[in-house]
Amino acid sequence: MSIRNATGVAALAVTAALAFSQAPQQPTAPAAADQAVINDFNQRVQQYLATRKKASSGGPPQTSDAAKLNQYRRKLHDAIASVRDGAKQGDIFTPEIAAFFKKQIANTLTGPQGTRIRASLRRAEPVHGVPLRVNGAYPAGIPLQSTPASLLLNLPQLPRELEYRIANRALVLRDKDANLIVDYIPDVIAAAAPSHPAHDSQPSHEERP
Repeated sequence: MSIRNATGVAALAVTAALAFSQAPQQPTAPAAADQAVINDFNQRVQQYLATRKKASSGGPPQTSDAAKLNQYRRKLHDAIASVRDGAKQGDIFTPEIAAFFKKQIANTLTGPQGTRIRASLRRAEPVHGVPLRVNGAYPAGIPLQSTPASLLLNLPQLPRELEYRIANRALVLRDKDANLIVDYIPDVIAAAAPSHPAHDSQPSHEERP
């Protein structure tokens, strides 16, 4: 092999190694016990969507008029809250499901991306004092804190109607169109990863959805 070819092969090897080391982490396959918890969570989410469908009179209006969109959101919120009257914290995030989510978040925050995730959360618009109540609305005027994508990597994927949000260090399951708090787990961030300022001062390049 010529020196030029050998150099080219070496360069390709280094490039491939760097690309592999910088590639985003991929979620690992869950253990059987965890999969049972995930299946239970997914079933409860589907039950919520079935309830939501009963309350919904159609999709959002095809308009950019903020007043009409807000009117639709309030109407949908009230309809869903009425149909699931009596819903309480823990109906979806049961103790077993909450424990699984806390474990997944703790593992992520103590993993290779933990420092960047914590820094990203601190640099996001602060969200404190949000009154969390199942069937309640995420309060107007309080920004929705961006949630780092890698924090959610090892959590079950959600249907398009729902999203995870961080508020008061709790993990919130939010209905996007209705701006409705479906359920939440208190203190997942505080319990999983207390701040370590001496180690978290480096700049964060954490992407946000």
